[in-house]
Amino acid sequence: MNTLSLSPNETNGSLNRLGLKILSGSREERLRELGRKSGGMARAFDEALAPIVDLTELLLLDPEILGDPAKVSRHLETIRARAKEVATMVDQLRDFYRPATALAA
Repeated sequence: MNTLSLSPNETNGSLNRLGLKILSGSREERLRELGRKSGGMARAFDEALAPIVDLTELLLLDPEILGDPAKVSRHLETIRARAKEVATMVDQLRDFYRPATALAA
C-alpha cells in the first residue's frame, strides 16, 4: 500500500495554494459575470443619469421654471428618484466586488 506523507508545513503550503486557486477561480468567475452584465449596467446608469443631467440643465437654462413650484417639485422628485437608483446600483456593485473574506466577517 502506497501512502502519501506530508509534513505539516507541506500540508499548510498545499492548502494555501488550493485556497488561492479557489479564490482566484472565484475572482475569475466574478470578472466573467461582470463582463456579461457590464452592457446592461452601462445602459442602466445612462438611463438613470440622463434625467438628472437633463432636468438640472433645463432648470439652469430656463430659471423662470423656478417660478412654477409644481413643475420644479416634479423635476426635483425625478432627480432624487434617479439619484437613488444610481446609489443602489453602486451599492450592488460594491457588494458584488466585496472580497469573500469581507462577506464571511
